[in-house]
Amino acid sequence: MKKILAATAALFAFVTTASAQDYSLSASGWANGPAGTTTYTGTQNLQAGPNAWAISPYTGSTMVGLTPTNPTATFNTMTGALGMSSASASALAAEIAAQNPSGGGSITNGAWVYKDFSFNAPATFSMYWVYTSTDYVPFNDGSITSFVNTSSATTLGKINNILTQYILLGATNPGTGNYSTGSYGSTGWQIVNYEVVDAGTYRLGFASFNQGDTALSPVLYVNDGLGTVTKNGTTFGAVAPNNPDMPTVGPVTPSNPTVVSTTPTNPTVTSSTTFGTSAPAASLIVNSSTNTGSQFNVTQTTTPVTATPWTTTTVTTPQVTQTWSDNTTTTIADPNNPATTTTQTGTTYQFGDSSAKTKSVSSTGAKDAVAHKNMNLFLIDPLSTPDGTWAAPAGSINGKFALSGAAFGWQRTIDNNTFGFAFSHLAGDSRGYTGSKTSTESTSGTAYIMSRQPYAWVKGSVGFSSSDHRTNVSIPEFALINNNKVNQKNFYADMAVYSPQSFYGFRPLVGVTVNRSELDSTESGSPLLSSKPRNGSTTKASPYIGARYEISKNAAIETRVITNTDHKTIISNRVTVSEKIGKNVSLTATVGFDKGINTRYNNTYGLVGLKWVF
Repeated sequence: MKKILAATAALFAFVTTASAQDYSLSASGWANGPAGTTTYTGTQNLQAGPNAWAISPYTGSTMVGLTPTNPTATFNTMTGALGMSSASASALAAEIAAQNPSGGGSITNGAWVYKDFSFNAPATFSMYWVYTSTDYVPFNDGSITSFVNTSSATTLGKINNILTQYILLGATNPGTGNYSTGSYGSTGWQIVNYEVVDAGTYRLGFASFNQGDTALSPVLYVNDGLGTVTKNGTTFGAVAPNNPDMPTVGPVTPSNPTVVSTTPTNPTVTSSTTFGTSAPAASLIVNSSTNTGSQFNVTQTTTPVTATPWTTTTVTTPQVTQTWSDNTTTTIADPNNPATTTTQTGTTYQFGDSSAKTKSVSSTGAKDAVAHKNMNLFLIDPLSTPDGTWAAPAGSINGKFALSGAAFGWQRTIDNNTFGFAFSHLAGDSRGYTGSKTSTESTSGTAYIMSRQPYAWVKGSVGFSSSDHRTNVSIPEFALINNNKVNQKNFYADMAVYSPQSFYGFRPLVGVTVNRSELDSTESGSPLLSSKPRNGSTTKASPYIGARYEISKNAAIETRVITNTDHKTIISNRVTVSEKIGKNVSLTATVGFDKGINTRYNNTYGLVGLKWVF
């Protein structure tokens, strides 16, 4: 009842003796710090830890919010702007530090607002405020109001009936100043009363500040009327003051929890090591590679790392666990036992050893796959193969590269002209390459016509092939791997002219093959093991001469000597044998061999197929 009567009396005095003054925060003349001061006319929402606070000003009025956001707005700048004496500033700093059991550091930065008023004596008035902490114990953030005579530091007004230049309003740590919140708490709206004892000009000020850091800054709202507060959607009244002589408004909320016991707990231990010339690390590993044309030779070199000298610093901080009256606990540094620091030094030492190892893997898998001929046009022999539809298993061998699959086709002769087409699908893997494997899948096809005229026999063919090659090259011992994928497309045309007359069984021929090859390749992994061919397209014309030896009507040997535009020479040979084994069935075998004379890859390859014609 005494508190309510005191507040009522203060309000009455304000109306009767200071009614000419305008204390509203929307009035002109208020000055503020470099940052963190904002005026509001509506509800402000704050999230502080688990608590959602909604703070509203008196209906229709303007409140100011003070949040320290500028690290350059220092404690000395704040107290100087408010006009506080050095003695008052020192007292405030000591009061905040005394209520932080772990010390917590000094006041770091603040936000403030002030205005100068001229008073006759006696005069009284009141203001309203609410402090909300977004930080947690033991960081003792807080807020103040100041009332300073601008002409004389020894002429004091009264704040809440105390002759002083300032008083603490809300603070975070329990027991601090006049009103405290605990972690993430709020004071609710409170009243502060002022009394002018001696006439003069007085600077009325408000400020909020951080202690120990500049994070999770508190908020002080100030108004010349009484607003409202809700916590997590529920109405929140004013907290009880720590000092029973301090005023409050309306019913108070339950008091903040207090520490009921303190027990030692495990200390925190932190350790750090500094080094002289270099920090310890794994040995430096460098890989280098050379390509001989058939294999990669990769050398891995290990270079040791040396550190000298080194010092390890270990800090052990004793801690205590505080048990609060609401059964919560907090762990803080033990205020009665300082941290201890120990150091350990060492001499020069070395990480890793110096060594070099070399591993070799094949580099030709992908290139062999690209160079591989899958279904050579030359292997189709309409002169020795009877008409009909045929299907056959097929295979192709090029050194260590082998494919297998199936082929089928159709052929028909009308008068002296033979028409036909053939398709094949082959797939397989490379074998025997060290550390390298290539898988390929290829589809090819051709269409042809053979016209036998008295002056010449002419065979024309066109065809295509599409192949996908996937290559993996790896050295597991060095953790190196490279994968590449090559899409290869070939388009080709062939024209061969045979002599209509044979000489002792030999029939001379000339011709030309035009081939366009398109490569599109991608790769991933270590570039030291890159075996993918170059992307792009090439077109080559390869003329040839040769002869055909006809053993019988259904058996022949044909040889061609081919020279392409790169001046590479290939000798191609083909043997075809067809034997009728039933009324409508013939068994045909075709074997082809190519031999490179001066090519980069001097390999021999062959294609074998058994054909049933029906």
